[in-house]
Amino acid sequence: MNIEVHQQTNIDFWKSSVSSKRVKPDLVVICNNTTYVIDTKWKRPDENNPDDNDLKQMLVYKLYYHADEAVLLYPCTQVSHNTQGNYHNELHYTVNKKNVFAINEKLLLSCRMGFLNLLSEGTLIDNQLFKESIKLSLGIYEPILTDVTPICN
Repeated sequence: MNIEVHQQTNIDFWKSSVSSKRVKPDLVVICNNTTYVIDTKWKRPDENNPDDNDLKQMLVYKLYYHADEAVLLYPCTQVSHNTQGNYHNELHYTVNKKNVFAINEKLLLSCRMGFLNLLSEGTLIDNQLFKESIKLSLGIYEPILTDVTPICN
């Protein structure tokens, strides 16, 4: 099975007459027709509660990259794991609209928090344990990380 890994790709996000902004997640992984947009974090969230700005950033990544899964990936010292949360997308009223969804109702609006431990007894884990740990932290529960093809941009 083949996995595509793209690092630091960017897309135009905003533009004015004097400046522009681009969005650039750390990794975009495509596996089994599923696109994962991943942003690595080096700060650990308090009590598994992600930062508001990080969640907003991941929603933008998910929309702009048409991603199936968005993952905030944090370091951890325990067993690698993940937890999933969902963006609210309920029917609501706004000043100019009634009974509309905030975002396209067909979009899966989840953002996973993955926690990845790369150490075992003070040394880096081996390749096989890494594959299992990354699956756990991304929420992938099938044996897919057998052939990884990095694509450098």
